[in-house]
Amino acid sequence: MGTVGNVYGEGGNSNTKCNNASIASNYKGWIDLFGYGTSGYNGKNPYAISTNANDYINKSFTGNYINYDWGVYNAIDNPQTGETYAPATWRTLTKDEWYYVLFTRSTNSGKRFAKATVNGVIGLILLPDDWNTSTYTLANYNTGNAKWRYSTKITAAQWPILEGAGVIFLPTTLYRKGSGITATCEIFDANYWASHASGGHPAFDSLTVVVKNSCDRELGHGVRLAHDAN
Repeated sequence: MGTVGNVYGEGGNSNTKCNNASIASNYKGWIDLFGYGTSGYNGKNPYAISTNANDYINKSFTGNYINYDWGVYNAIDNPQTGETYAPATWRTLTKDEWYYVLFTRSTNSGKRFAKATVNGVIGLILLPDDWNTSTYTLANYNTGNAKWRYSTKITAAQWPILEGAGVIFLPTTLYRKGSGITATCEIFDANYWASHASGGHPAFDSLTVVVKNSCDRELGHGVRLAHDAN
């Protein structure tokens, strides 16, 4: 994931380098909140700011709608130096995969996730299957309704230890509608897209952690990439 605390968008901290509210076809910066299916297929581009879900993908899912799914039409790939190009090596998780990661997978420690604050940024940490409980003491785990003020606190100096142990951090993101950034629970909202338009997505806020069954496609959410282990 890289260094924590430098760039997390409006939901992260005030030291952001992106501006989701400036999203437009001529905006030269970068954004991190996307409407669904904005890979370029059928004119659906990342700078789309329509508030009409049909402008992202037709509601009936007719025609070749699979091309709207993340990473299908415009394959997401990041091969390492010297590797053969492999389309869609990196991808978004399906709804079922998100549910498995958060709620049903078996781990050595019995711990899967915890609400946390990393270098002042509120979010969710995902623990690896082989998490060693002696690595770091967690204030709570596997508890979707844990209060943020009781969450695990991790400093910038401590984060490399957790990251080296396989911990992944999902920061709060807010969400975008049109060119506006909004949240329903102060700044403590996060929504990440799942891979399939009709599949739903994971979300967490100051009240709970949940995998939703569906979501309005015109809302701008975060995208987290993953790849299968070798």
